[in-house]
Amino acid sequence: MLDTLEAKLRRWQPRASSRCITFAGNGEPTPAPEFPHIAGAALRDQLAPNTKIPVLSNGTRADRPQVHDALMMVDDNILKLDTVDPAFIQLLDQPVGPYDVEHQIETFASFDGRYYQTIF
Repeated sequence: MLDTLEAKLRRWQPRASSRCITFAGNGEPTPAPEFPHIAGAALRDQLAPNTKIPVLSNGTRADRPQVHDALMMVDDNILKLDTVDPAFIQLLDQPVGPYDVEHQIETFASFDGRYYQTIF
């Protein structure tokens, strides 16, 4: 995946006037093993230094050190909390593993002033 992104950025480089490269995944970008490397700004800094990197994430893996560090490096870390109602979380998000709203809120707070999105 990282090689593909690099190849596309190299082809795009001569016309690199885009304002941002947004990572949103197919629902969630952070589970990808390459995410910390892709979200890191090194490749962008080399090939498109004026382009911002926003990430749209539900934050379910944001407590993992590598993911947390990568989200701290992006320009816009936009974390989404759909609801605080456990029953509605199960209905709407259908989490595959355990999901604790309080833990999510604590994790989001650890980003100290990043962007948050909710549909309370």
